[in-house]
Amino acid sequence: MANLLGSLIGSALSSAVSAAVSAAGSQKKKTSSGSSRNTSSAPAGYTGSAGSVGVYDDRQEAIRRQMNANSQAWYETDSQAEKDRLHAENEALAAQLGGSVRYDGTTGYWSGTAGAPTPPELASGSFSPTDQSEYLREMAAAQLARQQAALEEAYRANLSDLDAEQASLSSGYRAARNAAAADSAAARRSWQETAAARGLNSGTAGQAELALANRLQSDLTGLRAAEQAAGDELARQRSNLGREYRSALLQAQADNDYQLFRQLYDEAVRLDEALQQQSQFNAGMAMEQYQAALDTYRADLDARNDSRQQSRADQLAAAKLAAEAGDYSLYGQYYGWDDDRVRQMEALWQAAHGGSASSGGGSSGSGGRTGSGSSGNSAGGNSGGTALPADPLADAYDAGCRTYAQALAYFKGLGYGDGVSQELASQLEIAAARGELGVDEAKVQQLYNNILEMRDTPLNRSDPDFVRQAIEAYRQQEQLGLTRQEYARLLQMFGLTV
Repeated sequence: MANLLGSLIGSALSSAVSAAVSAAGSQKKKTSSGSSRNTSSAPAGYTGSAGSVGVYDDRQEAIRRQMNANSQAWYETDSQAEKDRLHAENEALAAQLGGSVRYDGTTGYWSGTAGAPTPPELASGSFSPTDQSEYLREMAAAQLARQQAALEEAYRANLSDLDAEQASLSSGYRAARNAAAADSAAARRSWQETAAARGLNSGTAGQAELALANRLQSDLTGLRAAEQAAGDELARQRSNLGREYRSALLQAQADNDYQLFRQLYDEAVRLDEALQQQSQFNAGMAMEQYQAALDTYRADLDARNDSRQQSRADQLAAAKLAAEAGDYSLYGQYYGWDDDRVRQMEALWQAAHGGSASSGGGSSGSGGRTGSGSSGNSAGGNSGGTALPADPLADAYDAGCRTYAQALAYFKGLGYGDGVSQELASQLEIAAARGELGVDEAKVQQLYNNILEMRDTPLNRSDPDFVRQAIEAYRQQEQLGLTRQEYARLLQMFGLTV
């Protein structure tokens, strides 16, 4: 602290405080003029606030163009209501883009990338694996039909060959029989001629005719037997061919059924695995949708909490501002006080601000809220000093109260009601923890001397408000950490009121 106070001494501090006072004055003028972003113009070459947002398709591009058009219109209107509407519309459009699109309030630009489009079948949840069993059955039936047709063709071809062989067999044996009959007739004529030439009797001729007839009959019988045997063989081959054909058909049917069974089994396995994958996919999609809904809910909850906290902060600030003028009704709304407690607080304020203590060099027991008779009084131009309004918190602190319980007992001892005592005790505890109570006499004296030195410079000597402005500048310097009592003491040392 000593080093800090030492650094504040000298003419350099005079310039710093003067600059601070001047800046504070100019800031007040700027604030009072009501200037804001409402009258600002678009930056040079401005084409919109969403130009850096990444998109995937034409729909998202159209949304981005609309956001750029809205932001350009924002700069072109002087109506705050229209500006708010345009910004709200851009927030809604950004929500449609999804992804990582976000708004930076410090730069006024949108950034990030829109969400990747989802295929319609996945977005609708209608995607599912297709069972190909019927298609496999149709393929198997067609394959079996082709095999049966091939077997039928081969069977008919073999039958045709047997029919041709049967036809040739009949004609061949017919020719053989004819040849045997002709040979027998020729042999009979030759024997008759020989018998007639040699004069053989009729008995011998009859024996010869019988022998020739027996021979012919034997030949014909042999031919018929051979033809019958050949016909039986053809019939046997025809029967075997029919059995082989039927067996081949049955084998083709069995093979086809087996192949179809294997294919249908494989298809059932494939379909089962696909259904499992679909189930996992649906579960993943459901989890993503749940997580998105949960994130949205949390974001909305955070936004509502932030809004509620900001509203509470604004309400508390308004209550504090009203309380400075003695109106504690907003505090009552903020803390839920009843009417009696509000009236007690307002009565307390009236008691604290209703009158002034007598001037003079006496002490009221507080840490410097009355005149001390020091050189500060004469320096301020008021020989007696002006008493400061009563400060219940400062009085309680000077009386040794440092905790809530001590302060509560102190205020109740003074006759305050329970509600007022509790509120004041809570304020004291908070103010004490923040270092806003108590007086560092060495610090206050050093600041007092600094202000005297700066006031006597040509720059500040003619300024009647310099002392108050300098004290206010000190109060705004967080590194000094002026408490309310130290601030009041400085004002009192120069004969000024709070």
